[in-house]
Amino acid sequence: MVVLMLFTVAVSVVQLSTLGVWARSVRVLTLFQAVGIGFLVVAPLTVGAEWLAARGVAVASQQLLITITNVASWTYDPALEEVFKVAPLVVVALVWRRVARQLGLVDFLLLGAAIGAGFELAEALLRFGQISGVVSIVPGGVLVGGSMMGVSAVPSIATSLGTWLPAPATSDWPHFSNPLHLVWTGLAAAGVGWIVRRQPLRWLGLLPLVVVSLVHANYNARHSISGLGWSTPALTWLEPQLNALLVTFVVCGVAVDRFGLARARCARGEILLGGERPDGLGPLAVARVALRGLPWSTFVTWVVVLERRAALYSELVDGQSPALAHGVEQRIAQLQRSASGARWAEAAKEVLGAVPWKGLWGWRTVVWVLSLVPGLLFLVVGGWPVTRGLQDLASTWVGTGLMLIGLLLGVALVVSQVPGLVRRVWKRAEPSLHEEKLRPGFQLATGVAAIASAGLVVAGLIGGGDPTHRLVTNYHVIDALSSAELWLGLAIILLSFLLFPPAGALLVTSIGTVMITGSGVALAAGTVVGSTLVAHALLSAASGASAGGGAPAAGEAVQRGQPSTPSTSAAVRDTPQVSNSKLQNLINNVYKGTTNPNRVGDGTTMDAIRSELGSGLPTGNRFHTIKGRETLKGLENWVRRNPNAPAADRQVAEGLIDELRAALKGVK
Repeated sequence: MVVLMLFTVAVSVVQLSTLGVWARSVRVLTLFQAVGIGFLVVAPLTVGAEWLAARGVAVASQQLLITITNVASWTYDPALEEVFKVAPLVVVALVWRRVARQLGLVDFLLLGAAIGAGFELAEALLRFGQISGVVSIVPGGVLVGGSMMGVSAVPSIATSLGTWLPAPATSDWPHFSNPLHLVWTGLAAAGVGWIVRRQPLRWLGLLPLVVVSLVHANYNARHSISGLGWSTPALTWLEPQLNALLVTFVVCGVAVDRFGLARARCARGEILLGGERPDGLGPLAVARVALRGLPWSTFVTWVVVLERRAALYSELVDGQSPALAHGVEQRIAQLQRSASGARWAEAAKEVLGAVPWKGLWGWRTVVWVLSLVPGLLFLVVGGWPVTRGLQDLASTWVGTGLMLIGLLLGVALVVSQVPGLVRRVWKRAEPSLHEEKLRPGFQLATGVAAIASAGLVVAGLIGGGDPTHRLVTNYHVIDALSSAELWLGLAIILLSFLLFPPAGALLVTSIGTVMITGSGVALAAGTVVGSTLVAHALLSAASGASAGGGAPAAGEAVQRGQPSTPSTSAAVRDTPQVSNSKLQNLINNVYKGTTNPNRVGDGTTMDAIRSELGSGLPTGNRFHTIKGRETLKGLENWVRRNPNAPAADRQVAEGLIDELRAALKGVK
């Protein structure tokens, strides 16, 4: 069942993101991370809020808890759930305002829909992740149960592929309805985007949240004995119309976003490719560049297109942001220079050859795989009628013991990743593209939530003394919790460790800003995220920077020969993050000036030295030659004294050594 549920969620997210592809600036992988937010963060927090609210009302009104929970399911609980589901986007808008303003209306809708899909997945897994005696294969899927709401079924892979926005589990078999929470949260999130984007009559953005809360309450009332008489014909009629309304919102959001992008592009001709129309209606220029060196050029071009959209969305709200737009301008210039398919092939060979692939298969990866085995065994392999015996084993202390071992291993790995995620979230220089904060922020939130949920489930095991004890009793939320057993919660948490592969963490810290050095392409650490780093590396190499052709791009060192005077409009370079504190201090010293608004070049010591050599004048009332030599000596000493340091740390140090040597080459 779990495989089928996960597949339906993936299909729904991909379908909706494809509908908004002409305007979105977030990648599908970021949307999948938002699914994790809905699943691991929003659902548990909503559980806690409803648990506290029900007991608070029961105490205040002196009524039985069961009475309160029955009424709460169609009164205040729906509004509470809808508010909690859009809360992550509200937090982003309040804490990272510049990041939020780089998101278009379609981005907000898609992120909200993904969060709603994750919330719905949590409900489905808790309710139907445990195989019962009524499970049977039926046309179009698998029958998993029934209630006063109808017959419940999980759609098959073929049904999911042939359905628009399939739900992980439906209660109206054989019709297979759309995922309710995805639709409701997508609409509410579009309203949040309307407010953040400062659209006309911006407070109308609250209207979708109010409407979906009322529809949600009406839906629950129609399926509740206590609330049956309170449902209204108008809201009952509106319920199925929201699916079409979501599509309408996406289409209209694309139109509004594209109009804004066209307006911003007309004012920013320098970020257009040669022959590209300012209104964005002629995709041929982009297509030509994307097809030059398949598949690498297609991947890189798409990353640059999304970055350009984010920068333009920001300018539409905040006005021009020179540093942010300049970085995009340089990437566009690099795309213009990457005219050869052979050059793309050589770039791929050069960049991918610099990745420490052997480091991806260390002991951390082995531990990660071992932590996943119990969850995969009991939920994936054992999630079918013919293998339900494995779930019977999971409900015993033998199976639970295996899961507790896996939990210990998984939590240890997640905890080890938290410091790095915190650094990437809070030490990111502004301005930065939205996904540089969103993706590590989402992963940090899901990691903390996974650890907290694991603690609560273990506490339940200790207090209940039985793996078959209910997670929560006498309670609405996600009323599925009333039937889910503790072992199931434990298995679901184990499965969530799929979101935290140590190999992915190593890639993020070992592939960073491309630095062109005397020895070729070196990859510095901790600047952007995952595949974006690879895209930037490929683009720098394919544009000819590593062969001495063209002007150096953002993050590139001047190569062989006499250093040139750096541009005063060079893009901000992010400070690489490493695990060794002494090395980090040396790096911070080199990058100290990158956040200075009056910086020379990119603000690094290397650009300061190049500027001084070219102009003969000091930078910031002092010459940086001595500082450069001292830092170079410190880095060389660190490399010599730390032969067993992590490969990523040594790579950063060696890259900076090459850069400092290149900058000091003209110093007598």
